[in-house]
Amino acid sequence: MNNLGAASLVKIVLANICCGFRAFENGWSADGLGQDVHFVELTDDPAYTAVMNPDAQRWRELALYDLGTAEAMLTAGRYLYVLFCCQQTVEKYLKGLIVERCGIFPPRTHDLTKLVHVARIAPDDAQDLFLRTLTKYYIGTRYPEEVRILANEATRDLATHLLSQTKELLQWLETLPR
Repeated sequence: MNNLGAASLVKIVLANICCGFRAFENGWSADGLGQDVHFVELTDDPAYTAVMNPDAQRWRELALYDLGTAEAMLTAGRYLYVLFCCQQTVEKYLKGLIVERCGIFPPRTHDLTKLVHVARIAPDDAQDLFLRTLTKYYIGTRYPEEVRILANEATRDLATHLLSQTKELLQWLETLPR
């Protein structure tokens, strides 16, 4: 076992059980699939809070890349993919916040409302509705029978509006304590 104290180990176990991880004798396993993923609680370490966790920074970089892709898809007239990339932007940004704020590996989910909960963020009603709306564009774009329906509702106006809301949400998330 690592050089973790009992109190730190209890924090890790509780944090990861809440996020859908299970402890095994030989390590940690994400969703019980046998992939060992070791978690270390770093939030009490002053060095951790002094600079951004590199894993959190990587999630943020991926989110901003997806935001740029959403903008490119808007220019190209690929409106359904604007919506998909907006969902991916928010998902990855929230996962970075989970790493940064909770010191844990983010759960493997695409449900933005679940990720907000794990990140201990309290969105207002309009933000909650926006998160639920964007989640639909992840799920729906994965199944061919739903793509046609979603593509018909994915207009330039909707894509422009949800892209704007995505940017506003990211700005708000930036103001939250780490």
